[in-house]
Amino acid sequence: MTNVYCYCIIENADETTGTVGTVPKVTGMDGNYGLYSIPYRNLNMLVSRVSEDEFSESKLNDAIEDIAWLGRHATLHEKIVESVMNVHSPLLPMKFCTIYSEEAYIKKLLEKNYSTFTDAINYLKDKVEYGVKVYVECSAFRNKMNNSLHNQFETMDSNDSGRDYLLKRKAKKLIQENLLAEISTRIKMIHSIISEWSTESVPNKMLNIGNKTSGEIQVQNFSYLIENEYLDRFLRVIKEINNRHSHEGLKLMTSGPWPPYNFSPKIN
Repeated sequence: MTNVYCYCIIENADETTGTVGTVPKVTGMDGNYGLYSIPYRNLNMLVSRVSEDEFSESKLNDAIEDIAWLGRHATLHEKIVESVMNVHSPLLPMKFCTIYSEEAYIKKLLEKNYSTFTDAINYLKDKVEYGVKVYVECSAFRNKMNNSLHNQFETMDSNDSGRDYLLKRKAKKLIQENLLAEISTRIKMIHSIISEWSTESVPNKMLNIGNKTSGEIQVQNFSYLIENEYLDRFLRVIKEINNRHSHEGLKLMTSGPWPPYNFSPKIN
């Protein structure tokens, strides 16, 4: 027995004939079935068959505790959608493990949400999603700020009196607060500059917070939707920010283009 796994929605390549165009010859999630399309008007859901034993409600419930299974299959899902994106753009990526028992349910999904899907595809035309993460190397940033309280804290003797010990703790707290305020100011400034060259942006969770050995931490993780005509300028601005603020211990890292997960409609 098999279920139907959904990857993404694309438009017909030829609206006159209603043909979907080239469906990438990509193996699906379970390795035994290739991708094919389920049409509705000018839309097509790209899907593949998957084993009911491997991709069922009970298996997915168990997989919540199986980090290795989740990581392996989530990565494969992303690679398949990216393979489609190389041929069809724009597309609407479906969330990981969107699975139905019958094709009829998928056609109903396309019919029910037709206006939402078509509006989203039209909105995403000639646009790409990029990720931007901002990292701070703490000691370099602190040194650049040249905070007088920091200097006082560093020069205090370890055998201070009780009063000096309290002052030392207060100074340390003030240093931390000032550094966090300065970092927050830089983040807002960077986001404001980058946003001028994007259509839309959303904050993401910071799963990889940095390198503890080097003292580098992640302080921002945003996704940006950029019109193709502004992409070169968007990337050039990020390079300019890196050049301007690298001496402060600030570093921006970009990734993309990605399927527009963060700017596609969320369908239950």
